[in-house]
Amino acid sequence: MNEEIILIIAILLAAIITIILIINFIVKRRKRKKREQEVMPKLNEWVKQAKEMGYNYTKIRTLLEINGWEKKLVKKALKNNGLEKPEGYVE
Repeated sequence: MNEEIILIIAILLAAIITIILIINFIVKRRKRKKREQEVMPKLNEWVKQAKEMGYNYTKIRTLLEINGWEKKLVKKALKNNGLEKPEGYVE
């Protein structure tokens, strides 16, 4: 009897922890998407200006990553502005 109760409690605890982890994952994902929507216009504008000043893919990407921009957002902004990764470029 006691073993059954302990087993039920353990299963409930595992279920609660799993639900909390799933909710946490969803919330973080939504925040990331919201942040991306707020940041991408500014980042695209910066990349556009840098491109007009003659900076190449490598120089722009290096500058942005040094300043703490997420690699995923940097790649997206570069692609949006017609700058493709050069052949032989190593990340």
